[in-house]
Amino acid sequence: MDADSGSNADITFSLTKGNTDSDFTLDAVKGTILTAKTLDVERTASYNLEVTATDKGTPPKSAVISVVINIADVNDNSPVFAKSSYPVAIDEGTYSSKKVETVVATDSDSGVNGEVRYNITSGNSDKLFLINAVSGEITVTGTLDRETIARSGER
Repeated sequence: MDADSGSNADITFSLTKGNTDSDFTLDAVKGTILTAKTLDVERTASYNLEVTATDKGTPPKSAVISVVINIADVNDNSPVFAKSSYPVAIDEGTYSSKKVETVVATDSDSGVNGEVRYNITSGNSDKLFLINAVSGEITVTGTLDRETIARSGER
């Protein structure tokens, strides 16, 4: 707000610092900051912009304010496994609770959106395997019998 009158009271706004990648635009009349691109917390977590308000008086007067914009993460990335497959050979008669393999996946989202949980979604109708939802460790839950598994169609 400028207490002057006439053209001395007309104010224009400009982004003077912090918009190095042109992620924002500024309405020069209203001073409204708008996004110019899709923002991604994995690329830039926060912005420190400087906005200058300048009147049209002679000589012109101006004021500067810092605007900090923190980007909140959304779940926009899928987990990715460290390997494309995890082939494992285990002996018939392997005892219950034996570790078979540990699968590893990462998610580039931050916070709770980046936490990975594991579960077996198919191929385990006899419930012979268990996966730790947090660690990805797969263990045997019963006695493995090749003939029984072959008859059930699972391999």
